Amino acid sequence: MEAAAARALQLGVSSVAFTDHVDWTLRNMHGAGARKGDRASVVDDVFVVEPLDVEGYLECLQRCRDRFPGLRILSGVELGEPHLHPAATARLLAGGDFDRVLGSVHTLPDLAGQGGWVEVGVAYRQRPALDVVREYLRAATELAASNAPFTVLAHLDFPLRRREHWRKPPFDWLMVEDETRAVLDALAGSGRALEVNTRMHFPVTLLKWWHEAGGEAVAFGSDAHEPGRVAHEFALAAELVEASGFHAGNRLDDLWGRA
Repeated sequence: MEAAAARALQLGVSSVAFTDHVDWTLRNMHGAGARKGDRASVVDDVFVVEPLDVEGYLECLQRCRDRFPGLRILSGVELGEPHLHPAATARLLAGGDFDRVLGSVHTLPDLAGQGGWVEVGVAYRQRPALDVVREYLRAATELAASNAPFTVLAHLDFPLRRREHWRKPPFDWLMVEDETRAVLDALAGSGRALEVNTRMHFPVTLLKWWHEAGGEAVAFGSDAHEPGRVAHEFALAAELVEASGFHAGNRLDDLWGRA
């Protein structure tokens, strides 16, 4: 966290939000393996993410605020499928006053077992590639239409990170226009914001459809799992967002609203 904050200052970024992952959905790996981290492991071929240490997270956040007084640092969290885990979500949010709460989809139903869930990467082994994206969008619609307590829908283009599945043929959002517009309509109706995630080049088509759906706000996320990715391609993303009919708020950490 400290290295990411230092990188933000180096870039001239005046505000960042640290939205750590919270995933309660157990995922069957079916031998695919998974990258292990400080808070994740594979147990009996099931991918398990350890609970977020909210107290430790907030302590670390405060250390960064004390060390970097010239940087506005927001607290945050990224909730995986919070509509499927309402009780756990409520307990987590009661333990921390988070400034930015994201909602995201990381899993799809497991077709190979007796119920359960799989990561999107494993889902590509069970379904045609286009079906993976369609099912992901249906899951995102369900999340957007729910009363789960989040304010920003994260990485709508998440399944396309598995680019090896979209070489032949290349992916075109027009192939899933109806499913995508359904997500955006539900999200706009809920009053939440759409994240422009710069892990990949965010498609301007989605911004156009978001504006047409009546979407009120846009958030920026670099999905920086390492300090070198902080604010990746934000300048380009800001140009695209502004050209799509949204403008900056009064403060740099505000969501961007409709022009």
